[in-house]
Amino acid sequence: MTEDFKRQMRADTVRIEGLAAALPADHDGRRAALVEAADAYHAAIMAGDERARRTADERALAALVALNDGELFGFAMSGKAPDQMLDACAAQPGTVPGWGQRGEFVLTVDGMRVRVVFDPNLGRSMPAHIGLHVVDAGKPFISDTGFWSRWQGDMIEGQTVDEAARVMIEQSLSESGRKMLAPGFRERRQAEAVPAWIDGAAAPASDFYEDRGGQVAFAF
Repeated sequence: MTEDFKRQMRADTVRIEGLAAALPADHDGRRAALVEAADAYHAAIMAGDERARRTADERALAALVALNDGELFGFAMSGKAPDQMLDACAAQPGTVPGWGQRGEFVLTVDGMRVRVVFDPNLGRSMPAHIGLHVVDAGKPFISDTGFWSRWQGDMIEGQTVDEAARVMIEQSLSESGRKMLAPGFRERRQAEAVPAWIDGAAAPASDFYEDRGGQVAFAF
């Protein structure tokens, strides 16, 4: 790590902590600042405005630092006040979040239900994370584990979170098709309770599955 880089890091820390200090001191004011930044972050991605996205991300970081008693160090730790606030500002389960919100919802693609769990990693200078979870463990999925993870680092101009997730799923289906869950994973996923906000219970396993290419996979 060069001295120039260290100086830049110190300067960035001072600047962000200064922005945090200028925010309202009360909890509601800081929450409002975070929500405003998250909305601006979403709007910037929809408009394809990278500069506005970076500005909104910095504003979100300042709000999170303010919630962390004004300190940049440790603001991203799980369970701390900033993390709790991100959860509090998440979209309602079953509702598609904006690009600046955490959230989870279900997509149905070619008859396959997928629970999408999204975390924008707002303020963290990290790619957004999209987790794809099987809903019907007895049916074929894009992964034989019942889970597929993707880090989304590039802006997706003009696409909402669900539209971007649908593209990912369709690409995976096109490239790799669907497969039955491996027995151990299938039993584990079937034992997991389906979140109450998802309409309908998990579908039971079929005796066999035939894909569009005529390949047959037995469900045992």
